[in-house]
Amino acid sequence: MANELRKRPHIDVIFLGGTYNKESQTTVGDTAIQQLQGFYFDQCFLGAYAVDTKNGISVPFPYEDEAAVKRYFVTNSSEVHIMGACSKLNKVSNYVVCPIEAVTKILCEHPVDG
Repeated sequence: MANELRKRPHIDVIFLGGTYNKESQTTVGDTAIQQLQGFYFDQCFLGAYAVDTKNGISVPFPYEDEAAVKRYFVTNSSEVHIMGACSKLNKVSNYVVCPIEAVTKILCEHPVDG
């Protein structure tokens, strides 16, 4: 996403420090969470590995470090938008990020019933 945003001259991009996970292209760890402290967000958009009505939003091993950063965003945002392919719906992974009730909207590649 940052690579696309760099092409837009009127958008500033701020990166978090911390440990960079090359595979998931995310910044995680205590340093990232410390840098987020003091921020409150109108909206956050989070990628999803698994979305389930009973177990909520979750991430699998070996991406457990993402769960803490995603929890911070959920706790400190007015609106939480989950983005993911429809194939991620009705799936459960190892590390829970938040209950489904914390989610404002789920965004998929096409409309979903329910």
